Amino acid sequence: GYQMVLLPERNTFTGNLSYRPDGGVAVTASVQDTAPPLAKFSFQPNTFRGNVVHGGTLDVNPPNRTEGIVVVPSRDRTPPAPPRTEQTGPSWQAGQD
Repeated sequence: GYQMVLLPERNTFTGNLSYRPDGGVAVTASVQDTAPPLAKFSFQPNTFRGNVVHGGTLDVNPPNRTEGIVVVPSRDRTPPAPPRTEQTGPSWQAGQD
């Protein structure tokens, strides 16, 4: 009778840009269910490095932290131009390997 959902843990999110010109939540890190039988587990946080949110807010819950995510209000700055196609995807796809 249990539906137990384990959220991803120990992942590193690096160098992402989220653009929300009209505001709203741009990054969400849900709360892990710790009701029995999950209470016996110790859940590890995800890590954020070099991420930028333009014009949005964060909804990041423990054990995750907002360190590594810079929030820039849309009124304060114009977001950078989107990356060119050749700057995205895996290096082998772009013939850079």
